[in-house]
Amino acid sequence: MNTETANLVGTYQSELAALADVAGAARRYGHDAPEIASLSLVREAVDGIGEGAFIAEGSQLVRKALDTVPEPSKERRELGVLLA
Repeated sequence: MNTETANLVGTYQSELAALADVAGAARRYGHDAPEIASLSLVREAVDGIGEGAFIAEGSQLVRKALDTVPEPSKERRELGVLLA
């Protein structure tokens, strides 16, 4: 979610998939890019199952993403693959 506009940016099957997109964007555009700094990650309850939860936003979200998702190897970057 973009915290400046409250717009939903995307939905993901898992927290890891969302973090992978954040990590990739931070590596491409810079950790301090305004487009990245305005993001937050929340988990929503699905069909009334589980609980929604705030995960992280801004620089905390970027750090969590970069710590969680390893940078792809040179060979994978050349192939355009984001995750190992």
